Amino acid sequence: MTLKALREWMPAQRSQLRVVLTDIDDTLTTHGQLSAASLDALARAKQAGWLRIAVTGRPTYWTLPLLRLCDFDAVIAENGASAFWLDRDGQQQALFYADAETRKQHRKALQALAGVLQSRFPEVMVASDAAQRIGDLAFDIGETISPLPVERVEEIVAFMRDSGFHTTVSSIHAHASVLPFSKQTMT
Repeated sequence: MTLKALREWMPAQRSQLRVVLTDIDDTLTTHGQLSAASLDALARAKQAGWLRIAVTGRPTYWTLPLLRLCDFDAVIAENGASAFWLDRDGQQQALFYADAETRKQHRKALQALAGVLQSRFPEVMVASDAAQRIGDLAFDIGETISPLPVERVEEIVAFMRDSGFHTTVSSIHAHASVLPFSKQTMT
């Protein structure tokens, strides 16, 4: 299936849209900056009556600023590890991939992976937002360093998988998690 630009859809098809799902990095942002044009597009989508859901690999602790400052209807973080939204009374609601004790055990396994991975791939550092994560651990492959070659990223991901972890790769991070969760499933 080939995706078509929205402008190429028939008007009857476009009129059926009710939800916008969007990534953050390199989708809504340019060089890490959220533009006025992106915020305007989100506002216009709201005015049209669409639900606006951010679906990102960024950490769980980014969800509330995105939810409140960008006025998203929901934010899914860490590639599906968590989701936050405000109910009709404006109260924060949350859903996590696992309970708090399980997440704590997973964090220990991910921290152990970090040490082993960094000894094998010394150029790879844990992402600066690691302390804000509850379900995965991200490794910087192009956020604060020059982007690593695709082949090197593939080696890193293969190492994580061979070590028993589930992986996801974005334009800036290689993510590892103990359990499989995804943006699609949480959505």
